[in-house]
Amino acid sequence: MHTAKDILTEKGRAVWSVKPTNTVLEALGLMAQHDIGAVLVMDGDRLAGVFTERDYARKVVLAGADGIAFIADSQRSSASANQYSWRDMEANLKSNGIDFDQIPKVIQFNKRDLPDVKPLQEIKDAWGELPTFPAVATRGEGVLETFRELLSGLYRSIDTRHGFGANFGITEQDFLKGVFANIKQP
Repeated sequence: MHTAKDILTEKGRAVWSVKPTNTVLEALGLMAQHDIGAVLVMDGDRLAGVFTERDYARKVVLAGADGIAFIADSQRSSASANQYSWRDMEANLKSNGIDFDQIPKVIQFNKRDLPDVKPLQEIKDAWGELPTFPAVATRGEGVLETFRELLSGLYRSIDTRHGFGANFGITEQDFLKGVFANIKQP
């Protein structure tokens, strides 16, 4: 396993920065030019922040989203990180003009095989009415169930907005059957 020192040796010790007035495109260009994942945002001699490729990637990935499968870590120690990521996702969807309350969402609580996981009832109580699924993704457990529920929500959303069933004669069950006909089930 590499250490931070190994990475610094390989990539060099140069620190790259942009000004708060630089565009996102300029920051991304600098990151691409130097094969780095982040730049400091410097306001004179003061550190104003850090801009990472992840900051921008999340917004881009969510820009055309029709549904969300939020994958959370089941371990108690990850509860606050899950909440932070959820709020960040909500903010990114809203910044892309997507109605967070209307978009179909499912939550998969992964890593159920690890120690100190939250009980499922505690998870359901904390996340309310949102469809939640336990999973051990490394063993394929809970993955297809999560995907099926997301596709069901997506179908219902598209049907409500565009009359999918009436216009194309495809029921939710037919839609799911068509998708899963090509997926190898365990």
